[in-house]
Amino acid sequence: MIVQDWKRAAEREAERIHGPEMFPAHRGAMPSMGCVVAFGNDGYREDARAQEEVEILRQYCSAEGIDILGFGVDPTEGYTWAMILGTDDVALVDDLVWAACREAWRESGEGVLSYQRSIARQTIEAACQ
Repeated sequence: MIVQDWKRAAEREAERIHGPEMFPAHRGAMPSMGCVVAFGNDGYREDARAQEEVEILRQYCSAEGIDILGFGVDPTEGYTWAMILGTDDVALVDDLVWAACREAWRESGEGVLSYQRSIARQTIEAACQ
């Protein structure tokens, strides 16, 4: 797929993820457009922790040699963010997203995050079918 404007494509992904079908997934990664979309439904515009999570994810992607093709937030509320990545390794990106979350939100326990991740996986699987 040829994409002329990756930023706009990321904004469209964020808008879609912000919708009712995907909103229960707090964050995660999924295939889209031959790439992987990392995302978070976590109050990006208003919450410094969500912004830090994205910056940490950028660093993790750089360390893994993954190109960031586009980044955007949902245009209505700025609550949901999406990052389009130049890879097809959904599992790796999903691990990076949750590692960035743990670091930014200072979560050392796995209880809540494990629960959120299981909900995210179910939501993503249903949306991608």
